[in-house]
Amino acid sequence: MELNKDSFITMSDQHRMPVLGFGTYAPEEVPKSQAKEATKVAINFGFRHIDSAHLYQNEVEVGEAIREKIADGTAKREDIFYTGKVKSEKKAFDFIFQL
Repeated sequence: MELNKDSFITMSDQHRMPVLGFGTYAPEEVPKSQAKEATKVAINFGFRHIDSAHLYQNEVEVGEAIREKIADGTAKREDIFYTGKVKSEKKAFDFIFQL
């Protein structure tokens, strides 16, 4: 199988997840606004799998970038596959189920 930006796997529920994802981590000294701009550039280049984590503290900016690229027609909502991570602690687990 050739690996490229259009490669995907089909999950058990028949949703397709792109194999290549754009990671949104940046060191603390990098302004959060750059996460938004970098995510927009990644979507422009064809990335549809966006990977983030609560620890990165840039979910708002990444979400804004995704919404803007959907609004301007660059991507469709059904084509975006967003993955996130949380700490595996009981308090984090309890917090998620409160949402």
